[in-house]
Amino acid sequence: MPSQERLPDPGGESRGASQPPVLDQAYLAACLRGGLTAPKLLQMADLFELRMEEDHLAMLAALEAGNLDGVGAGAHRLKGSAGTLGLQGIRACAAGIEEAAKAGRQGACRSALAALPAVCANVLRAFRDHLGS
Repeated sequence: MPSQERLPDPGGESRGASQPPVLDQAYLAACLRGGLTAPKLLQMADLFELRMEEDHLAMLAALEAGNLDGVGAGAHRLKGSAGTLGLQGIRACAAGIEEAAKAGRQGACRSALAALPAVCANVLRAFRDHLGS
């Protein structure tokens, strides 16, 4: 079994090696070996999903207000939270938003924030499938 899954692209093709993996399966395996149970990880993912929705709305509001620092701060929090669950696809998306915000690229922030819900849904689906939910 490969240690990392990859997201399919919107056209249904598998992304190449240059794209970030969806999950860090090696990290998740280490979490399970370290005593976290699959049900506990799934509960953490549910909480992450609720918080992600709130953070997404806050980042959109910050963007509309022209507050790129707020967008970047929200993306930074999301990046860290995703990393603690091995959600690499979400982490990479959040890192892209954070980078765009720091560079003052509002259009890139807007595009990435528009894509974020679908990325999160795909990654969380893979996470739940991986843990047998």
